[in-house]
This record gives sequence, structure tokens and C-alpha cells, in this order.
Amino acid sequence: MKGLIGKEALDVKKVITNTLLAGILIQSSRFLMGAFIDLSSVATAAIGGFPSAFLSNDAVMQEKMNTALDKVQKKKIVVDPNATTLT
Repeated sequence: MKGLIGKEALDVKKVITNTLLAGILIQSSRFLMGAFIDLSSVATAAIGGFPSAFLSNDAVMQEKMNTALDKVQKKKIVVDPNATTLT
């Protein structure tokens, strides 16, 4: 049986099946994106914590970093509001 404009008539079973399939795919895509975001957060935290874990175990590297930070902190930056050029 054809519809009014020449297309096949809608099959109720096919419409319900497609609607249910679409609903399941939408819900599963939301779940998969949430799982992906959680996984990326865990990976970011693990990678971000790696340098501090590495440095906390190496006393020589800690000493070098403390020396470098002390040198940087000893340099005082003076801002002259009347200056017309940067020096």
C-alpha cells in the first residue's frame, strides 16, 4: 500500500524499532562521553603528578632547583613610574 505522495506507507513496527534504537544510541553516547571525560581527567592527573613524584625522589635535582629559585628570587625588580623606556 502506498501513501498519498507515492512513498510507501509507514510501518508502525519499523517506526517504533527505529525510535527505540535512536533512544538507546543517544543514552549510550552520553555514557561513553562521560566515561571518556573521566578517563581523560585521570590521565591528566597522573601525567601532571609525574614531575613532582620524580623530583621528590631525586635529592640532587631538588638542590639544583632550590639554588635556581634562590637566584631568581634574589633579583629584585624595580619599577620606576617616571621611566619612559624599558631597561
